[in-house]
Amino acid sequence: MIAAFICNLAVVAGTVLSVQTYFRTEDGKRSFRSGLRAFRFFTTLSNVFAGITSLILLIPESAALTGQAVVLTQGQLFLKFLSTTAVMVTLLTVLFFLGPSMGYGPLLAREGLYLHLIGPLLCFVSFCFLEKGSRLSMAAAFAGLLPTALYGILYLYKVVLTGEERGGWEDFYGFNRGGKWRISIAAMLAATLLIAILLRIIHNL
Repeated sequence: MIAAFICNLAVVAGTVLSVQTYFRTEDGKRSFRSGLRAFRFFTTLSNVFAGITSLILLIPESAALTGQAVVLTQGQLFLKFLSTTAVMVTLLTVLFFLGPSMGYGPLLAREGLYLHLIGPLLCFVSFCFLEKGSRLSMAAAFAGLLPTALYGILYLYKVVLTGEERGGWEDFYGFNRGGKWRISIAAMLAATLLIAILLRIIHNL
């Protein structure tokens, strides 16, 4: 549990240091507008969610530093499960979808190295191998769809229903390429469910 505390502390620090870079322009000036624009991306949202969750878990896990036995509550573990699922979706999307089409170099440069790789791996290790508590049910695995499903609804509204020309978002993930947003959404939800099920199995073991 001390190792879990260290992982969560690293996640909090890494999230803050990475996200704050979005609030600065290339010439080093502060820009609140550019920082807010970064919250259009699932990468940013999932990592901030993981950072908040890790901050919450630092409180009970800090007791391990004084030698006390720590067992997390079901609610705490469920919250960590949701955020870990979300950042693992980020990592695997980069590895298998965005990386081949956009190039791994830009995606894993500077803060992207933490947000797309290091942060998700820290969450994976702490949740699956270090944090003790109750077993997660299969219903929890289906609940792991929530972050991706909620973002999918927002992305669909901003990109497909509204469109960039009417003040929406550009299709920066390419999910609507060729008008195939239905296939993209179905594939992302199926992949998210598979990730959630695997995380549940590993954690329970």
